[in-house]
Amino acid sequence: MRILKTLKEFAYFLEASHLRHAPEMGIQLPKNFDLEKYKSMPKPEKIKYAKENVPRKTIISFQNACGMAMSPTFGIKTLPVRGFAGIRKENVGMVIQKFRTVRTVTLA
Repeated sequence: MRILKTLKEFAYFLEASHLRHAPEMGIQLPKNFDLEKYKSMPKPEKIKYAKENVPRKTIISFQNACGMAMSPTFGIKTLPVRGFAGIRKENVGMVIQKFRTVRTVTLA
């Protein structure tokens, strides 16, 4: 039980340190949350600031939105590729969505 609680806390703190992406995910942050100030803080301060200024429910909603965004929907238009991610540019496998190619025509 303690390990599970620790993992939940870790996930909570991880999302609290990445709230700069919340608006992109459709999560509305409180009006008293200064996003520019938050972006300039080191990670431990971001977590503390988020805990003090963002309701836990909002951070959990952000966690859920991130999880849903990372769950690929496989189909005819998805393609597995190798790539890199993160600050250390680590090799990872990704699934990308192929988009329809649009032809352009230049008129003389």
